[in-house]
Order: sequence, then C-alpha cells, then structure tokens
Amino acid sequence: MRTMGGLLLVLGLLVTVQAQGQEAAWTREDFVAQLESKNFHSLDEQLTVMQEPALADLSAYRAYARAVDALAGVRPLNAALYDEWVAATGSGAAYLVRGEFQRKRAWLARGSAYAYQTHPDAFTRMKQLLTSAREDFRVARDKLGPRCDWCAASLIEVDILNGQRSRAVAQLDASLRDLAGGILTPQIYLQFLQPKWGGSWPEMERFISGLTKDYPANPGIKLLQSDYAYYKAVALHQAQRMQEAYGQYELATQINPDHAGAWAGMASMALAADKDDLVLMATEKALALTPGNENALTARAHVLLKGKTPLDAVPLLERAVGVGSDWALEALLPIVASGRYGYKPDMQRAAQICQDAIDAFRPGGFACTGGLYYFGIGRAVDKPKALEWFVAAADRGFVRAMMDAALMLARGDGVPRDTDRAVALWLKARDAGESSADGLLRQNLSTWQYFSKVTWPAWKTRLSDLLKRVLGRWGLAWA
Repeated sequence: MRTMGGLLLVLGLLVTVQAQGQEAAWTREDFVAQLESKNFHSLDEQLTVMQEPALADLSAYRAYARAVDALAGVRPLNAALYDEWVAATGSGAAYLVRGEFQRKRAWLARGSAYAYQTHPDAFTRMKQLLTSAREDFRVARDKLGPRCDWCAASLIEVDILNGQRSRAVAQLDASLRDLAGGILTPQIYLQFLQPKWGGSWPEMERFISGLTKDYPANPGIKLLQSDYAYYKAVALHQAQRMQEAYGQYELATQINPDHAGAWAGMASMALAADKDDLVLMATEKALALTPGNENALTARAHVLLKGKTPLDAVPLLERAVGVGSDWALEALLPIVASGRYGYKPDMQRAAQICQDAIDAFRPGGFACTGGLYYFGIGRAVDKPKALEWFVAAADRGFVRAMMDAALMLARGDGVPRDTDRAVALWLKARDAGESSADGLLRQNLSTWQYFSKVTWPAWKTRLSDLLKRVLGRWGLAWA
C-alpha cells in the first residue's frame, strides 16, 4: 500500500520474479547499488519483467513496490542520477522512478501540518514538484503502456492534488478496465475518498463493494478493506476515541498483516499509554515493512531514548530527520553535537543532520545550520552567517528562529543593531503564538518605543478594519 507517508515495502526481503526462465533475486540494496553504478539498462530489464506479475500477485506487487521505493529514495544531492538514467535509456522505468522521486519530494515539501499551519512557500514547492512529477508519469505510461498500475495511480493522485478531480476520475475508469481492477490504482483513489478529502465513509464502502463485484478475483481487494479500517482508525484516533481506534488498527492488520501504517498507528497509541513493549513490537513490524515510516521511527526512538541503550535510537532518529521529523531533529542534534548519553561529538555528522533536515524541506534544518555557525560547531563562529540561516528559517515559519534572529538584531550580537527588524520578527512570532515574544518586546523597548512600534500600529489596524466594515455596510469604500 502506498499512503501519504510512504509505500508498503519490506526491508531485507528478497525480490523474486521470473525473468526469461531465470530466477532473479535482488534486495533493496541491490537496486540502489545498480543505480549508483549507473547500470541503467540492467535496471530497465529488471523493472520491466516485474511490472506484469505485480498486477496478479501481492508478493510480486510488494517486490515491485520495494524496488521503486528504494530507487526513488536517493539523497537529493544525487538526484542527477535520475536525469542520467532518462538520458541514457529513455525508458518508461527511468521516467517512472524520477517521477516517484519528485512525488515523494512534493509531500516532504508540503509537510504533515494542517493547511493553516503550513507556510505558503511549502504549497508552492509542492505544486512545482507535482507538475514535474506528472509529466514524468505521463511519459512513463506512454512508454510502459496502459498496464502500468503505478503510472495510473500516480497520475490520479497528482491530478486530485492539483484540483483536477474530473480528469482523475476519467483516468480511474479507464485504468480499472485496462488493469482488471489494478492494485495500487484503487488504493490511491480510495485514499482520496476519505472525509478529510471531501469524500465519505459510505462512498468508500460503495467503491470497495463495486470493485469487488466487478473484479472478484482481484488480489488487491483485501488491501482496500484493510485500508478502509486503517483510515477509520486514524480518524477515531484523532478524535481521541482510543478504544475504537485501536480496534480498527487491529482489524487492519488482521485483514492485511503487512499494513505498516496500522502497525505504526498501534505503536503511537501504545507510546501514549506507556506500553513500551507493545511500541517495540509494533514498530519492529512497521519498520520491517516500511523503513521510512516516520511515526514508527519516532515512536521506537522515544522508547529507546529512555531505556538502557539510548544511543540505539541514533540511526532511527537520523532516518526520521530524513523523512521530515522536526522532533527527531531536536532530539538528535544535542546527542551528536554535544555528546549527550556519552556519544562522542561528531561535528561533521551534526552538519549532515542539519542538511538532511533542509533536504526534507524542514525549516528547522535552516535554524539548525544557523546554530552551527552561531556557536562555531564544526566551523569558525560566523554570526552574520548564523543570522542569514535564522532568517531563512524564520521566513519559512520557524518561530524559534524568529526569536533568535530578533535577539541578535536587538542586541547587535555580532551583527549591526536593527531594532525595527527585530520588532518585526518578535511581532511575527507573537502572531504565531509564541507567548514569550511580547515579554521580550517590552524588555528591549522603552515605554514610548513599545507604544509607537507595537501598540499604536495595532490600534491603527483595528481602527482601519472597523471603518472598512462600517463603510462597507453603507456601500462605501475605504481607501
């Protein structure tokens, strides 16, 4: 199953398919090694023979998903490999994997916060990446043919996210016929029938029922049933209906024992209930299926950090940073940079952690890098450079960076003093809900300065809004 957070993948299991009478067994690591060695033609052949079996057998489907996920998971620094692959062979597989890389990056750019908490730049970056991804998926479908389940599913997802739902529905109807129901394609569409995407639970039930009637032999039916239980569990979990949520998570794993999201959901609930043994069991299952599941990584790291071997959490935290976890960044950096829990400080690794967060589009990565320059961690102290990074994080909505940058500017801490700029940052932080911002404004401004720079502008804004409303009732405009 591919959800917002990732794909149904199994780490360390062998990929087994029949290719020209010979059994090929590649691990995730083998696929990555082939990509890094630029054995592009070999990758084309392997993925081509995997495509059709992945429509008829769940084991083959999961093997194909593992392969695509592994190939699409290189660091952004190495993303040029995809362009080289496309240039070298022009294959549908090359376009598909490059499109998947961009799709994954688009979700990282968006982040997991509610829309009102998300910086507008995140949506802009997401849209740009989705546009590029869609073109690659379109070309991949043209080259791989109408039996490319992954192509159809990805085009449907991108079209819905771009507001082209009617085009997505038309694509769905055609693809279901071409794919005899498909496996990934109906899963993706079911995802967008959730109430939070404008659908409803009855609509989801009708979709599953209709697909079951039309394609009773489709091996993906049980995945849809499991997904339905999982989506209900998530909604119940968010509504704090814990007992019902846990029951639905359990049901999802009973229908499909390979549902990584459901195992991760159970782990999150167990973490909140201080059931550490259950957290470790559930996260072990989730991470064996989906190595990049953020919820499973952070839940397991939480437990390990308070146990007898806290440093066992370090590799999990590093992976979590790479998939966009702000909490993992905050937990990991003091360990690596300051030697918490007896860890030998590693400044180069600390810098890489900050960069991984930036690569995952997390504003905290910019603030993290600013801290390295401010304190001279692994480099010479450079406070003007630190301010640049703090401001970059602040511009992306990171509240603590607003506070740090404001303090530097107000005090002239290694940079020219700029009270007006500091006030603007403190006000921005206060508007974002930072309770200490107003206290710092009062501490760093005289009574007159506070009135002229904070109180009076706020009064003017409220007065202007009031006049606009009053004049609007009279049909008059306020210039």
